[in-house]
Amino acid sequence: MGQYQEAIIDFGQVLTIYPDFVAAYVNRGVARIELTDYTSALTDFSQAIELNPD
Repeated sequence: MGQYQEAIIDFGQVLTIYPDFVAAYVNRGVARIELTDYTSALTDFSQAIELNPD
């Protein structure tokens, strides 16, 4: 839908409640890629991998 900034905020709120929710990190990373925020996306993907290396 193109509401990437709103999605980033929403996933951030989810992560304050469920800090081990891997899918939220992945999806927030994808939204950040869409906004060309590659550094933050890499941070989110790295956290997802750390939580679930499989």
